[in-house]
This record gives sequence, structure tokens and C-alpha cells, in this order.
Amino acid sequence: MVVLAVLTVFVSSRAVAEAPSFSADQLFDYEWKKVFHYTSLFDSLDGFSVTTHGEKAEASVDGTQLLLLTGAKPGSYSEVAKQPLWQGIITFSQKSNFRTTFVLTKVVNTEFYTGVGSYKNQGYGFKVTNSNLYGFTNDGKTEKTMLIQPAKGDIYTVEARYEPNRQVVFFVNSAQKGTITEILPGSAEVPNRDFLFMRLTTLDDTPKVLQTSYVEYLQARNVLK
Repeated sequence: MVVLAVLTVFVSSRAVAEAPSFSADQLFDYEWKKVFHYTSLFDSLDGFSVTTHGEKAEASVDGTQLLLLTGAKPGSYSEVAKQPLWQGIITFSQKSNFRTTFVLTKVVNTEFYTGVGSYKNQGYGFKVTNSNLYGFTNDGKTEKTMLIQPAKGDIYTVEARYEPNRQVVFFVNSAQKGTITEILPGSAEVPNRDFLFMRLTTLDDTPKVLQTSYVEYLQARNVLK
């Protein structure tokens, strides 16, 4: 047992010694050139596009969270979106991850979308409708959904991992739930104006409320034409 322990330590030490080393400058350059990371804690809605429809529908922040509220008529909605125009970074041509946590207490006759891109154009993310939680993808023409689990008004931490031309893998509360491999966003090397979004709609005469405190996005970065 002692010999095995010594051998394990020796092998581990040798592996560490032979691992490639990077200087602080090299790591800094790699992060700058190859990785894009965005996080919003919704300190304010400055820089977000806000769209509402219906009396009393609104989007607001109170210092701790973002609130989306609908009116009390079917079709009333509230939406926030990040749509940066002058940038050459955000794209579906590169691998990316998306994550957020939300609370949706009333799921009956509710439709909620959140994700990357757009719910009605190219994009991927999560959808709550018919009291179920789905993963979704959209290629700009067709939406593909995958049933994840019944939605019960709980707190959900959701994560989607996108690989161009291959798949989107969906996670809920750190557990992998499934994969969509078709109807994916296009992988052309062009920047996307549509970046992140959340949209809450009521399908009956009961107002709905969504709460969230952050959204996070990580993407491999390359020079775009």
C-alpha cells in the first residue's frame, strides 16, 4: 500500500510537471481573443429593449430582481431583450452556453420564453407552456421543442449548451435533461443583433408574474467577417 501511494504521488507529480505551462500574459491574451462572457444582474433595464402589451403589463427592477408582469387579458405580455447592434462578437457560428434562474408561480395558461437569439427567429433556450417546461431550438423558420418536465411553479435554474451544427444540451437544476440535434440556429459566421431575451404571456384573464435575478452567457470567440 505504501509503494502504491508513493507511485501515485510520483505519477501525479510527473503529470503536473509535464503539463504545458502558460504565462499570465498568454492566458490574458487567450481570454481576450477567444472567450466572450456576459452576465447581467438586472441592476437596471438601461440597455435592454422593453416591450409590453395590455393594461398593467410591465417590466421593472427593484434592486434585487427583474419582474415581468402581464395584464389580465389573453395575449397580454411583457418582454425584455438585449439587442446590441454595433458588435462583431455574438454569433451562432461558435459554441455557447446560456444560464438563468427564474420563478414562475402561475404556470396554467402561461407562455414563457427565455434564451439566446429570439423566440420567433433563430435561437435556443427554454419554454413554459401548457404547464410544462420545454427546451427549444429555432432555425428561423421552425421551432423544435423537447419536453423536460411538468412545470409546478418552482425555482428553476436552467442551462443550455449549444454546439453549432450538432446539438443543444439542456440542464435543469444541474441535471442533464436531454438534447435537440435538429432545427438548430444557422452557423454562418455573422454577428447576431438578437442576443438574450425573456418574454412572458398570459393566455387567459389571469395576470402572470415572473421573477429572475440574473442571466449569463459564455461563448467561444473568433474574428467575424
